[in-house]
Amino acid sequence: MKFITYYYDKNPNESCFYKNCYLNLKNQIEKFNYFIDGENIDFSKMHIQAYDKLNLYKPTFILNKLEKYNEPVIWIDADASVIEKPIEFEKLNCDIGFCIREHDMKTPHAAVIYFSNTEKSKEFLRDWETRCKEKMFVEWNCTEHCILVDLFNTIDNNINITKLYNFASINQNTKIKIGISPAGWEYEQSKFTTKDIKTC
Repeated sequence: MKFITYYYDKNPNESCFYKNCYLNLKNQIEKFNYFIDGENIDFSKMHIQAYDKLNLYKPTFILNKLEKYNEPVIWIDADASVIEKPIEFEKLNCDIGFCIREHDMKTPHAAVIYFSNTEKSKEFLRDWETRCKEKMFVEWNCTEHCILVDLFNTIDNNINITKLYNFASINQNTKIKIGISPAGWEYEQSKFTTKDIKTC
């Protein structure tokens, strides 16, 4: 079972927060005898710095890894923590497996998603990628998660999905703990103020 992620520290001489998060996540995943492919991506070379824009690269990254491995992959945010062995992923037989958010029991998390190596999952990812790219260099007060939710709410019966409940959360005791990093917290707070969106 392959987990995938990327991380980026804007000023690594000042803070290696995301690298340290990834190394912690890597240790947890390998403890359960799973594999993780994590990349340190220099987004400054893509002229991308803002937190919300970094996440818009997520579907492109996932598609690249599906192409590389030719087998299912599990996206997990680098600042997440795996508390218990997530054996549920081993049993999935679907195109996409979504972890459902605890606050409403219907909205998917963007932090942990299972993608099978099927054409249907790739079609979903390509649609997500196209919509994310449209927002990459324009002013837009949301992240890849908004686009994911819109797509999730329009999924038809041609895509076989599984919904995992009470499996990953921010506040509850679940197998996967979803992190809110400093940059993520600043970004979420900025949506409720008149300040500019903070960078990582």
